[in-house]
Order: sequence, then structure tokens, then C-alpha cells
Amino acid sequence: MKYLNKKTSILFLISVMTVSLSFSQSTLKVEKVIIFTDGNAYFQKSGEIEVRNGIFELSGDELPVARFGTLEITDADNSILNITSSIKPKQQKPKPYSIKNAKDLLSQNKGIRLEIKTKDNLFSGVLSDVYPDYILLKSDKTIMIKTADILSFSFDSEPVFLKSPKQNKSPVQLNVPVNDYNKDVTLAIHFSSEGSKTIDLKYLQKGLSWSPMYTLRLIDGKRAKLLLQAEVTNDAEDLDDTQIDLVLGTPNFKYDMYLTDLLDYNNLLDPFYDNNNHGNSRYQHFADYFAQEKVSSGTNNEDDEQKHDFFIHKLQNISLEKNSRGLYKIFETDVPCRQIYECDLIELEYKNSNYNRKNKGPQNKVYHSILIKNNSNMLFGKGSVLVVDGTRDMEMPLAQNILEYIPPQSEGIIKITESPEIDIAHKERIIARSQEKVDFWGYKYYKTKIEGTILVKNYKSESIEMFVRDIISGELIDIGANGEVLYQKQPFYSPNYKSKVKWTLDMKPGEEQEIKYHYELLVKS
Repeated sequence: MKYLNKKTSILFLISVMTVSLSFSQSTLKVEKVIIFTDGNAYFQKSGEIEVRNGIFELSGDELPVARFGTLEITDADNSILNITSSIKPKQQKPKPYSIKNAKDLLSQNKGIRLEIKTKDNLFSGVLSDVYPDYILLKSDKTIMIKTADILSFSFDSEPVFLKSPKQNKSPVQLNVPVNDYNKDVTLAIHFSSEGSKTIDLKYLQKGLSWSPMYTLRLIDGKRAKLLLQAEVTNDAEDLDDTQIDLVLGTPNFKYDMYLTDLLDYNNLLDPFYDNNNHGNSRYQHFADYFAQEKVSSGTNNEDDEQKHDFFIHKLQNISLEKNSRGLYKIFETDVPCRQIYECDLIELEYKNSNYNRKNKGPQNKVYHSILIKNNSNMLFGKGSVLVVDGTRDMEMPLAQNILEYIPPQSEGIIKITESPEIDIAHKERIIARSQEKVDFWGYKYYKTKIEGTILVKNYKSESIEMFVRDIISGELIDIGANGEVLYQKQPFYSPNYKSKVKWTLDMKPGEEQEIKYHYELLVKS
């Protein structure tokens, strides 16, 4: 600080000075963000800027952490020429220093000559020492002055004025020489004209995700309520009164692990580069969330829509700070339901040889499940589902599982628990074999006829609906009256088709039912 006068007066207020810190507000606001369940979000920002010398710069927190190939910056009058980036020294802002009393300033100027004014006197001398409640001033004698009595003071020469606390420098590893610390990336937007501009930024970014959280509340044996809540995890940017589109579906973003080259200086700005989860907290076993007081509901939202292979739930006026979480109700709807039992048969051991299959198959697990039907026009997306028995005075959780995709007007099944009261025995045997050989990819095969038997026993004291499913390799001949083929395909490496077959059984208490099926299988000689 340069002083023009030899004696510089410094007025000191006895009351504590309040230091006001002003934080720079972003010139660009997030107007809309489209959030996927894989940790990606598509940001759409806009705002008014002032262009000087043909350039507007973004740096620090305003830099878009855009994925490779997704950054788009436009303006209303199409005056953007190009966009460049560079590493520039950080602009260090001086930190304000709070003066609480005279001691803060005087303690840095021992040995300096000054004048001190109190209510009743004016003292002149050399500052000798400073104590918590008083100071010592030396002239022809030593004078003790209470700090609380000081109204103002002035120095005869330039003082050491309000030193800021020393800052510890932390080296930042960049793709620049090691001794070039305190560097940062600046994004420069070059315009063909000056003045006020309206610009839009669009880009894909990691760190903002959502997880579907379902609760299936059983009302009785035929009805249930399905509640969908969205858990939003925001580790990306502040959202303020923003429109949010929550997308159900499986996106394919090939380069989402890479920053755009404009920003990728040794991955400095990408906090998710070394994170195997890529910013999606769902892989952290649904980390603890904090519900926001301001909750928007999408129940019966007429704006929800189907686009391409995605279903989109829309939320309006959402505010969620960076590094925070929110829980939002999307919808609650009635769904028809019924209790079923199901079993996917374990594959029997068979190695494309002419040996008979085992007479007794391995133990097959039977699950007690809930089948629900989606009678709405919405897609039920993949997510966690908590099944609650709401038929009692006090609700009881029954199970938590994954709800698979259930398109409108279709059915889905949620497993509850394993049931030991249903027994299933499964075996197959060769009942015929042809001597005629069949060529496939240079190998010789025999055609064999297989008979399968499934024996189901209901040990429960109530009637049940039972689903039995199996994957059969070969050409189906018959699967019985209760069977249906769910799908068929032929692997390119095999001469035999694979078919998934389902049998539906209505069983009374203690009843045993037998299923027989036949198919032809080509067996390598």
C-alpha cells in the first residue's frame, strides 16, 4: 500500500466489523435436465452474458463437465465463431480479514510511532507491546492504555497493514511442468460481435442419477397399490427451480467415460475418472438419502410420455444442491395381483452323447411370488421393490427384490420367498434313436427321441397356482395340454433349437400332478 502523507489516519471502530462475503453467481441457469438411471444426465442451460473484445470465458465451477462428443454451445443470433480452451493462472481473490478489536492491527506494528486518541486524551509514542486488554506506549515514560478506550489511532510512517493469514499451497498435477502450480482450465467462446448475448449450453455429464424405488402394498388377495418414488443423487451441479425428466429405459452412451478434449487436461476436472461406479450411487447398495422438504408429485401427470424406447416421468420446479439427495413421489396406482408359485427347472446333465440322462434330477427350488398386472399406460421400470403386507393393522414387510420391466397391459412377477412345501422331481430318458446320421459343421449326429417327466406335489393345506418353466434343447414334439412355448431360438454353434416352455398347474391341497413332454435331439456320434 502506498501512502501519500507521512502521517496516515486510520479510524478504528470499537464495534466488531462484519465482513460480507459475496459469492459469484453463475451467469447460466440449468433450465432442464434429463436424468438417466446409469449416472448420466443431459443438462440444458441458458443465460444472458456480456461479450467484450469478442470473447466470453467460463472457468472454475461454471465449466461444463461435458462428456466426449456431447458439448453444444449456441447463441440466439448465431454469432459464435469457435470455442477454445487453455490453462491459465488462477485469479487469486484476496481473502477479507476481520478486525475484532484494536489488538488485531496494533499487534502487527510493534516498534512503530503512532498517536492514539481516547475519549479524554491524545497519546503519542512508540508502540511497545500489546496485551489482550491493554497496550504499552513509550515516550518519555511508559503509558498503559486500555484497548477498550481507544477511539482511533494514526501512524507516523507506513504500517504493516492487516496481513492475511498464510495460505498453504497444494500442488495440482496437470499435464504441465511440475512447478506450474495454481493453474486452471478456461473455456473461451469467441463471437463475431460484442454486447449482450443469450447463449444455450447442452451437454451430457456424469454425477446426476436417479433410482426407481417401488413399494407394493398388498390390500387383499386380488388387489395391491404400487408406489413409485424417485431417489435422485446429485453430485454434479446445483439445480434451482429446474424441470427434471426422469428416464426409464436402457441408454447407450458409448463415450460417457471420457471428457470432451476441450476440458480433458490429464483428467483434472473429471471427479469420476477413477471411480469404477462412474458416479452412479445405486451400485453403493442404495446409499443413505435425504428427503427434501419440497416434494413434487408426478401422480397422474399428463405430461409423462413415451419417447422412442424410453418412458419419461416429469417433475417441475425442483431445487437440489450439488452433493445432496432428494426423494420424490412419482405415482401411486392400483394393480390387480394374485399369489403364485413358480419354479425354473435346473438343467439336467447331458453332454450330447448317447448316454441316458440321470434318472433323478437335482433339487429344484420353488418360490412363492406375487404376479401383478400393469393396467396403466405407464411403463413400470426396473428398480428395487419392497413388498408389504398391508392387510394387517400393522404393516409387515414380506420381501425386497428387483422389479423387472413391465410394459403397459402386461404382467410381471416379484419373488417373495422360497417355499419348501412344493416338491418337484424332474427326469428325462431316451426312448428311441435313429441310425441315420445328420451332418452339421463337419460333425455327424444321431437323432434321438427324449421323454421328460415332471412330478409336482403340493404339500400345502391350500390350493395353489403353479408355474413350471424349462429350457429344452431340441425339436419339440408335444408338451401337453397345460404347456406353452414362450420363445424359441437356434444357437449358431448347435444343430438343436432351444425352447423355453411354461406349464401352468392349478393344484388342490395334497395333490400330485405329472407332466410329460417329448422332443427330438441331435446327439453327436
